[in-house]
Amino acid sequence: MTIKDWIKAIGAFSILLAAFMAGFTISNNNWSSSNASLQIDLSHAREERDNLKAELDATKSEFIRAKTSPSPGPTISTDNVNETTVRVLVGMGEPVFNGALTISVTNIQFKGDPLSFRVEGSVGAPETDNVRIDQADVGYVAKIKSKKDSFEVRVVEADPFGAKFTVTRIQSTSASQ
Repeated sequence: MTIKDWIKAIGAFSILLAAFMAGFTISNNNWSSSNASLQIDLSHAREERDNLKAELDATKSEFIRAKTSPSPGPTISTDNVNETTVRVLVGMGEPVFNGALTISVTNIQFKGDPLSFRVEGSVGAPETDNVRIDQADVGYVAKIKSKKDSFEVRVVEADPFGAKFTVTRIQSTSASQ
């Protein structure tokens, strides 16, 4: 092999080596910038996760506080009053009108079209069949008749922790179940 052939071979090798090094440098720079943007995205995701965890912890604490605090019961519950308002927490039951009626809330879901809190539970009076509340939206009215009185139970407010009801005692005996 002559010197001229060696120079040609070294020249070709040099060109290949230069191309390889340039490609490696470009690839390395791209990897570095991709790595940096991934690190930034990861940092933002961790920050968002921490914020969501804090929000969830606050919501859990509020829920536990609401579940464990004594229920205020009905605002008015004497025999001579014909209307009262009561808030019932999920998983709880509240007597109304000195036990003449009991309202229970078993579940509240956020669903429907339009989206709203839907209440599930029941309304019952002694010696009568319970009236089921099934996916009731605000404004829903259940009527129940006991041996002594008839009642109209209206859902007036709902949130993830419970529902508020207005209960009206109807003196006539024409109310139906």
